[in-house]
Amino acid sequence: MNAPLLSVQKLGFYRQDRALLRDLSFALEPGELVGVIGPNGAGKSTLLKLLVDYHQPTEGHISLSDTPLASLSHPERARRISYMAQHSAPSLPFLVRDVIALGAHSRQASQIPSAQVLRNDVAELAEQLELTHLLDRKLTELSGGENQLVQFARILMQQAPLMLLDEPTASLDIGHEAQLMNLLRRHCEHQHSALVAIHNLNIAAVFCDRLLLLDKGRLIASGTPEQVITQANMAQLYQQQVTVSQHPVTGTVTVLPVKQAPIAVPLHVHLIGGAGSTVALARWLLQRGVTVSGGIGHEQDSDTDFWTATGMRHIAVPAFAPIDQDAIDQAQAMVESADLTIVCDFPIGAMNEGNLILAGHAKLLWLLQEDAETAHQRFYSEAQAKDFAQLQQQGVRLTALAAIEQLTGRIGELSA
Repeated sequence: MNAPLLSVQKLGFYRQDRALLRDLSFALEPGELVGVIGPNGAGKSTLLKLLVDYHQPTEGHISLSDTPLASLSHPERARRISYMAQHSAPSLPFLVRDVIALGAHSRQASQIPSAQVLRNDVAELAEQLELTHLLDRKLTELSGGENQLVQFARILMQQAPLMLLDEPTASLDIGHEAQLMNLLRRHCEHQHSALVAIHNLNIAAVFCDRLLLLDKGRLIASGTPEQVITQANMAQLYQQQVTVSQHPVTGTVTVLPVKQAPIAVPLHVHLIGGAGSTVALARWLLQRGVTVSGGIGHEQDSDTDFWTATGMRHIAVPAFAPIDQDAIDQAQAMVESADLTIVCDFPIGAMNEGNLILAGHAKLLWLLQEDAETAHQRFYSEAQAKDFAQLQQQGVRLTALAAIEQLTGRIGELSA
């Protein structure tokens, strides 16, 4: 079995008795693009500086293809590792084409191209990164984003097996951000490997094979983006509330910040629904500072996905399983503590008819129904229709618009 391209074992780095990295272990295989994520001060930049030998570790081992990093000469390290720093302020007025060409000088003598081949390689990279019009400009004349792209072109020219990049997209617009990551992805597909410290979790989820999640110098989680970017991990490490969901088009995990309500409203609304029937109302209530709970839902249902993503308290049962008495008992406490329970307009059948029993425990019950003439179509049996008819005697039937109007008035009174 071949040794990994990069092996890190029990790595630690201390400065003035303060641990910046502790007990860090992971490996990187040829062809992998691995992201390093985590909050500010987690140790991402420190890790990359240790891997490029800018700092020496206090403890642990770093190996490149089974060769200890510390045993390699500087020229040998440059042939094996390329490094793009987070901040590379241009200090010398070199031409852009010359800066890109500098990357080739770390290769072995037999691999350094001729002057003509080098010019062609520089021109090709510049075209891929839309830098052709800048080739004869001085580095000191460029914007921060343009300088980032030039430095990225330089490390690609180096053709090192291992690329270390510290926030390579930080100064880039969304178009150049995707352009850089796509080009990096293509290089990794040709047996180069990259370890990228990155703040943009959505970019990390789209382009990285694996993620390393750091916090306070420790490795908190490691795995695929779906395994690492979870609601629980994000809630633990980031101070602001975020939602974690699956993008409907790409299928990748997506992280979005939540706009917090300016004032919490002393009102608890419990929503009962399914098939996405609660989502719009739940979103509207949350944006106005109302405490919202949900259930009983089913896993993989769009309502349950929304409740999970927004951190709402809720009860859910497995997909395609009937709502049992245990779930009803758990959700009953939410309903009984709620100021208002709203049953949304959703299909009711054998799998979710337990929600009708649950709704019967409400202190104040609203039943949303858009069209009374077609209401019978939401039930799969006469028994469920009869149960719902009994609830109508207990609750108030409203359209969604009427419910919003009444809730707006109530929220206004409580916020005054």
